[in-house]
Amino acid sequence: MSEQPGTEAGNPPAAPPSPLERVPPRLRGLVRFLDRLGYELIIVLLVALVCLIAFFGNIVHNIPAGHVGVLWSRFGGGTRVDMVMGEGINLTLPWDRVYIYDRRLQQEKASFDVLMQDGLSVHLEVAWRYRVLGRAAPLLHQYIGENYREVLVGPDILQRTRDVLSVHASSDLYSAGRLRIQSEIRNAVAWNLRNEFNPPEYPGIDAVVLEDVMIRDVSLPPAVKQAIIQKNQALQRSQEYNYRIESERKEAERRRIEALGIRNFQEIVNSNLSEGYLRWRGIEATLELAKSPNSKVIVIGSGRDGMPLILNPDGSPGARPAR
Repeated sequence: MSEQPGTEAGNPPAAPPSPLERVPPRLRGLVRFLDRLGYELIIVLLVALVCLIAFFGNIVHNIPAGHVGVLWSRFGGGTRVDMVMGEGINLTLPWDRVYIYDRRLQQEKASFDVLMQDGLSVHLEVAWRYRVLGRAAPLLHQYIGENYREVLVGPDILQRTRDVLSVHASSDLYSAGRLRIQSEIRNAVAWNLRNEFNPPEYPGIDAVVLEDVMIRDVSLPPAVKQAIIQKNQALQRSQEYNYRIESERKEAERRRIEALGIRNFQEIVNSNLSEGYLRWRGIEATLELAKSPNSKVIVIGSGRDGMPLILNPDGSPGARPAR
C-alpha cells in the first residue's frame, strides 16, 4: 500500500475539520438551531421576511394626531363604512388601502367678484372654517372622495355667497349688515351640506360641519367708495347740526325755567315782606356785625325808620357816615 503524501510512514492521516468547527464560536448556537429547523423552513422564513420588507408600507399605517383612517378592502366589499381607524399604528392586509382624513378645524379662502342688488360689482375675499366628522369619514370617502374641498365645500360657499349678496345693497358690506350676510351664507351652506349632498341611504348625516363664514376684504369701485365717504361725512355734519340745535333748544328751555323760578321767588318774597319784618332782619344783622372784633360805634334808633347806625371811630375809608 502506498503512503499518502505529506504524512509520515506509520502515522494515520489527520481528519479534516467539520463545518461546525469552521464557524466562529459565537455563531455555533445559531447554526445548530438552523440545522435542526431544516433548510426548507429557513427558505420559507427568508421569503416571508423579504415580503414583509417589500410590503411594509402597505401593511403598517401610522395615522397622525387629529386624523382618521378609512379602510378600503379589496376582497372585503370595498370601503368599510362600519369602522374608522383611529390615531397611531394600524395593521392591514397588503392588498388593502388606507385613506387618511384630517378631522381638525380647517380654513380656506377665495377671492371673486359678485354683483350686488344695486348693480355694483364688488370684489371681496371670503374665508370659511370647517371640519370633518370622524365617524362620517367613510361615507364622505365613498360618495365624494378625498377632493371634497373642491367638489363639496368650496363651490357651495361661492354660489351661496353670490345668492345672498344679490339681495343686499353694497352699503351693507360696510355696516352691521355684514354680520347678517355672513350668518345667512353660513346657514344656507350648512343646510345644503346636511340635506342636499348626503346619500339616499344616510339622510341627515353631517359629514362636513361648517363653523363660520367671514367676509374679510371688500373692494368697491373708486367712484363708489368716494361717494360713500362723502355721504358719511354729510351724515355726520347733519347729525352735528341736529345736536347743536337740540343743545340750544335745551339751553333756552333751561333759561326760561330759571327766569320763571326767579319771578316766582320774587312774587313769594314780596307778598310776605312787611316793614316790621324788615326792621327785625336789620336788627339781627346789626347784632351780628357788633360781634366782629373791629371797633365801631352803634347808635340805636338814630337812622331813618329807627334803624341802628354803625360808625367807624377811626374814620377809615369805607366807614358809613352818620346821618
